[in-house]
Amino acid sequence: MAILYALVARGSVVLAEFSATATNASAIARQILEKLPGNNDSHVSYSQDRYIFHVKRTDGLTVLCMADESAGRRIPFAFLEEIHQRFVRTYGRAVLSGQAYAMNDEFSRVLSQQMEYYSNDPNADRINRLKGEMSQVRNVMIENIDKVLERGDRLELLVDKTANMQGNTFRFRKQARRFRSTVWWRNVKLTVALVIILLVIVYVILAFVCHGPSSAFIVSIHFHDPILPISLVWVNECHSQAEKAIKQRRRRVGEGEEEGRRKNSMGFVSGIVVGLAFGIGLVFGFAYYANIRSRRRSELATTVAAFTRMTVEDSRKILPGETYPSWVVFTHRQKLSLHFLLYLTWLNSHLTKIWPHVDEAASELIRTTVEPILEQYRPIILQSLTFSKLTLGTVAPQFTGVSIIDGEKGQGVIMDLEMQWDGNPNIELDIRTRVGVGLPIQVKNIGFTGVFRLIFKPLVDEFPCFGAVSYSLKEKKKLDFTLKLVGGDISAIPGVSDAIEETIRDAIEDTLTWPVRKIIPILPGDYSDLELKPVGLLEVKLVQAKDLTNKDVIGKSDPYAELFVRPLRTRMKTSKTINNDLNPIWNENFEFVVEDVSSQHLTVRIFDDEGVQASELIGCAQFPLSSLEPGKVKEVWLKLVKDLEIQRDNKNRGQVVGAIGALVLPQWNG
Repeated sequence: MAILYALVARGSVVLAEFSATATNASAIARQILEKLPGNNDSHVSYSQDRYIFHVKRTDGLTVLCMADESAGRRIPFAFLEEIHQRFVRTYGRAVLSGQAYAMNDEFSRVLSQQMEYYSNDPNADRINRLKGEMSQVRNVMIENIDKVLERGDRLELLVDKTANMQGNTFRFRKQARRFRSTVWWRNVKLTVALVIILLVIVYVILAFVCHGPSSAFIVSIHFHDPILPISLVWVNECHSQAEKAIKQRRRRVGEGEEEGRRKNSMGFVSGIVVGLAFGIGLVFGFAYYANIRSRRRSELATTVAAFTRMTVEDSRKILPGETYPSWVVFTHRQKLSLHFLLYLTWLNSHLTKIWPHVDEAASELIRTTVEPILEQYRPIILQSLTFSKLTLGTVAPQFTGVSIIDGEKGQGVIMDLEMQWDGNPNIELDIRTRVGVGLPIQVKNIGFTGVFRLIFKPLVDEFPCFGAVSYSLKEKKKLDFTLKLVGGDISAIPGVSDAIEETIRDAIEDTLTWPVRKIIPILPGDYSDLELKPVGLLEVKLVQAKDLTNKDVIGKSDPYAELFVRPLRTRMKTSKTINNDLNPIWNENFEFVVEDVSSQHLTVRIFDDEGVQASELIGCAQFPLSSLEPGKVKEVWLKLVKDLEIQRDNKNRGQVVGAIGALVLPQWNG
């Protein structure tokens, strides 16, 4: 047995003691109590033969134990700390006035139990306990690795099958191209044969029309009168004159008929030729168009296949920076390897299994956490805004991506998890207007896609090796939901739907979106340095805008500017309105609090003031604060675009110019 004797005393007055062996430990302990210097707190050890007496004095209360030399110092002092806490917790202020051995009957049993525990139980030593826990963790990890390797073998089979399918795809593509070429040549041959046949028919028709047999009308006139004799000379002369007249008439008639036949045949032939030419041109034109269409589709398929094989570095080299949305940030991240894919599969599978329990446990927690935030951002037209129903539904979120960001030394471990949730929660808001009307509003069709950032910091030498976890919504790619008035149409109440939707979005933006972060302590300690704090004050001078797009049909726009670093109503700054001017000059100064220079932007929106109606957006622009130098003023021209998420906007919406400077604070991290 490692610990053989223990006592608790106030000064030299022994309040309780217990001895597990028959020795003179009690007498030696009293001598030690008399020799302890003053009332100062102390942790000392005294050697006596083969035993060590360990003493702990705190706030006038002394705890002493005798242990073997083999017990060392860590276990006995852990025993003394436990005894001290139990004694103070049990008797409180009675310790200050207790008589000798006043607590011995009751507390000696506690001393006996704790001596037995710290002497024989290996878990009594924290180091041994941590080693045991680490051993268990190692065994679990080995088991998981074995499962991963088993799944990896299956994935390798799938990869081989995928490679075979890819090879078959390429072979099928070649065969398809060869078959398409064969069919195309077959069509060409058929077209040529058809053209030759048509040409032969045309030739036969032309030969028949131009060189066929012709007929002539022979007119014979006989003069015969056997009764009246006429002179032969006169008859011959008359006959000659008649023949001349008939020949002349026949010549004129034949020439007219020949000319008519020639004109008719030429018109017929020209019609046939034009028709054949049009038909042949139509056939060749269709074949040419089909060939071009097939070639373009083949080029498009090749381009799409090339883009699917592009890496992030390839896309950064080929595509310009303005091609990407503003939420796309390239950092040095680890590749999504097989282990990460397996991790995501494992995580999504287990999250689906435990989701009903998460729904049951988290619903009330979300209600108590979110309701004060909604109350803080409650619009002025509402008297109250609370939850009447709140469940997360049966559909669990799915994690679609994971990356580890290589930060600088001392920044801890940073993990980004991309999450997608198209859930079916049952959320019903109970709102009450200023006039006392209660409205049940149902939140439906929630669709969310975003990237959550987890920061494990600080890293410590105590299990689980990090002191706290910070989480934040790094990128909000999509947040869609619809509001429905239970038993009616919410659009029938003007302003309520827009006010509630704006409240929800503002609450998410202000309480969860980066650089705002929530901190969960894991180990005891002070983690105030992890909280979001101002690091600088941004000074902006809005000078002017040029060549703004005119949004008014009659006259010119009435522009004003809205500026912010964080899209919170309390932090947004608005300029004055310049009436009827597309080149307004403001010359106004604004100040903004900055929390994270590396990720925050200055956003400028230019609106057309429509009076009592909602203002119309002319354009917007962003300026990254990371490009600023502390204490220096920078004049910038910002091109206005329609949507900051889509930078490819070639329409000229105007420009805005301003002078941007940073008033440095001691915490500036620039």
